[in-house]
Formats: sequence, structure tokens, C-alpha cells
Amino acid sequence: MDGARLTVVDMTTGDPGGVRLVRHGVGGFGTPGFARGGQVVAWAEPSGTRLRLRAADLAAGRIIDGPAVEGQVRFIPGPQGDELGVAVVAPREAPMFDRLLAWEPLTGSVRTVHRGRFLAAWRSPGPDLVALALPGFSVESRIHIAFCDASGRELGRLEPFVPSPAMQLALAFFDQFGRSHNPWSPDGTWFVVGGRALRDGPFPLFGPPEPDRIMGVCVSEAGLRPLRWQVLADGTVGWVL
Repeated sequence: MDGARLTVVDMTTGDPGGVRLVRHGVGGFGTPGFARGGQVVAWAEPSGTRLRLRAADLAAGRIIDGPAVEGQVRFIPGPQGDELGVAVVAPREAPMFDRLLAWEPLTGSVRTVHRGRFLAAWRSPGPDLVALALPGFSVESRIHIAFCDASGRELGRLEPFVPSPAMQLALAFFDQFGRSHNPWSPDGTWFVVGGRALRDGPFPLFGPPEPDRIMGVCVSEAGLRPLRWQVLADGTVGWVL
């Protein structure tokens, strides 16, 4: 990204001049989305009073028009399959998203996975699940993590936690950080965050607060039993490699 210009460079050829796509007039999104193993690149462009999603099929050399939305979008990090996850923030609602869409550029299929306010989302690299960071609306900025399947059915929700400063940064820029620092384990079994769970108690009025911890949950148990954070280590944030 360079201002309002999107440039796609093929790094696999070793050719520094291997530019595959140059698109001007883009905007209204954060990091581009990728599908089909990186062969489909998605972005957004202003279109009148709305925002138009578009994608490029690099193998076929064609531009694909997607749905138009109001507000801005963020592409959800996750596996580069056929579908793209798109978080839509309504006008005047930033930084709160109100819809999560699943868009398949090559077929034109668009469906709503989640409707309701959320702060961030991450698609699982394993089972077809989505983790949503839901606002807790508290003075300590507590949030809930909920897990939904492909149809939008909620499978489980964890007790609220107060994210650590590093985790707050990852939440604010989830579409960027989620590609290099993924809270999901590679097989989609575990989900890891950094912060302080509600059961650790409120911040004391005097003295140091409870320390931040790296906490995780075995998501394979979602839908089978109540989910609960497990403290994995002391620290401010943890990434699963």
C-alpha cells in the first residue's frame, strides 16, 4: 500500500520487477485480503457514497467486482482458502464492527456470519471457526472472546478478560498483526491471549495490579462443555508458532 495505490509483487520468482497488479484509488480498508493461496487479492475502493469490494484473480488476470457496503472494512486474517472474512464497520461506529461477512470472490457468494458489535476477529486455520472479540462495556475495557461456526452459531463464550497493553495493540490492528502473530495454534486447537481474567479480581485502589498472564483455551471443547481460560505462563502476550 502506498497512499491510495495498491501494488502486488510476486516474490516467488526472484524478479524484483515482478509486479502483478497496480491499482489506484483504493481505500476504506486496512490490509489486503488473500484467498486461493494468495492467487486472489482483495481490497476496497470508494464508489459514490459506499465502498465497493474488489478482488484480482492473478492467475486469470481479471478484476472481480464484489458487494458494496457502507462504512469501512477489514479483511479477517485466516487460512487462504476460497472465502474471505470481511469485518464491516458502519459509518460513525468506528472502531466497532457490526457485521462479519464471508465473501467468495470467484463465485460471488456473500453471506452474513455474524451480526452485532465486535472489536476484532480471527479465522481458525483448522476447523471452520471464527473467534470474535466482543466489547464488555466496562471501565476496565474488558472484552469477551466468543467462537462461532461457519453458519454464525455461537459455540462458546469465555469469561471476560482485561487485555494487556500488547494485546490491546494486537486487537486494534488485528487484520495486520493476525497474519504474523496469530492467536490461533496452527491446527486450530488452541486460542491464546495476553491479559488478566475477571476471576483475578479488580485492580486494587492501592498497590500494584494483578500481573498480566498468557492465557489459552482448548477450542476443540467448544460446544461440548463451558470454556474457561487456562493460565499458561506469566507475561503480557503470547503467540502460537
